[in-house]
Amino acid sequence: MKKISSSARVATPLLATAFALFAMLFGTGNIVFPLGLGRSVGALALYAMIGFVLTAVLIPVIGIIAMALYDGDYTVFLQRAGKTPGIVMVIICMALLGPLCGIPRSIALSYSALQWIMPNLSLLYFSLAMAVIIFCTTIRESKVVGLMGKFLGPLKVLLLGGLIIKGFFIPAQTAPCELSNFETLKHGFFEGFGTLDLIGVIFFSSLLLASLRKFYVNVENSHREQIKMLVKSGVLGSLMLGLMYAGFIFVASFQSGAEQCIGLEKTQLLSALATIILGAGGGALASITIAVACTTTAIALTTVFVDYVHRTCMKPRGFHYVVTLLITLVIAVFFANYGFEKIQTMLEPLIMVLYPGLIVLTFTNIIYKLWKVDLGKIPFYAMLAISFINQIR
Repeated sequence: MKKISSSARVATPLLATAFALFAMLFGTGNIVFPLGLGRSVGALALYAMIGFVLTAVLIPVIGIIAMALYDGDYTVFLQRAGKTPGIVMVIICMALLGPLCGIPRSIALSYSALQWIMPNLSLLYFSLAMAVIIFCTTIRESKVVGLMGKFLGPLKVLLLGGLIIKGFFIPAQTAPCELSNFETLKHGFFEGFGTLDLIGVIFFSSLLLASLRKFYVNVENSHREQIKMLVKSGVLGSLMLGLMYAGFIFVASFQSGAEQCIGLEKTQLLSALATIILGAGGGALASITIAVACTTTAIALTTVFVDYVHRTCMKPRGFHYVVTLLITLVIAVFFANYGFEKIQTMLEPLIMVLYPGLIVLTFTNIIYKLWKVDLGKIPFYAMLAISFINQIR
């Protein structure tokens, strides 16, 4: 057996997997929600940022740790709430990540951003073009994580990071906020749910572990090394997410009083901010950046969803992977034509009920694995009940 003998060799899978996780997660809601949050809270951005980071960064890190304990097996992880409820949650989460929310939301946000520079762009034609790009990229499913980590992840960091850094060096036009400090923190906390990052890491972990296996196939204690590297990559990738979120929240808050941002749709905030920060050409750069970010996320979401549906439903019936992929993209294009805001409005009640339950399930699963203390299903169902009652009040 060969042992890893150099830090460089360790750094390769660590960085590649961290960038892959960042690229997979950082897309639609991860751009829209922190920007909208920063604009809405203005001078109280720090409190909002703390709340947002708790649910959009810390909770996904804990989710990565939990999935490492379960070897990336989301079926076993979710069925700790019961076999049938676990199956139902897999279906709901997959639908949210896949053609009913995640993929069409990515397409719709890309369209909204590019409308900034192409006002006559057709949503239908753009959706079809995006579907072709996603199809061509995901038809070789084994290549997705490598493509994400080596190329699209770093590109996204450079494009968005440069905009944020520049945004800290221009005059601020910060609007006052009428909320209290606690109300602002709570607002940021619940806005973090919309990123769906916890759901993302639950289902992306198996994809990341599959990629890590090629680095450790001949390494002593390879399984243990894979799990350790998944956790380390998850922490590093989440740290990159947190820095990006904080940057977006603060830059948007600095310009919350700017005329260009007041009353503008959240989906076009990045383009407006780029125009303020970078000048006339900034909006075009931001639009391209959003398109890259959303495309990488859509590729990852499509890969995970199609892989699951094909293995569990289509392959046993003799259908080819390409058929499953095509059906998925047709459904995604249909829903994308509702637009980002309508998609979010339709699904927000479901997300606000399910997400807190998944957070509780994550903690109880970790407690069970590490300390063999089985808290049962009551905490999970109690949280679902509380969240449901809160939604219908």
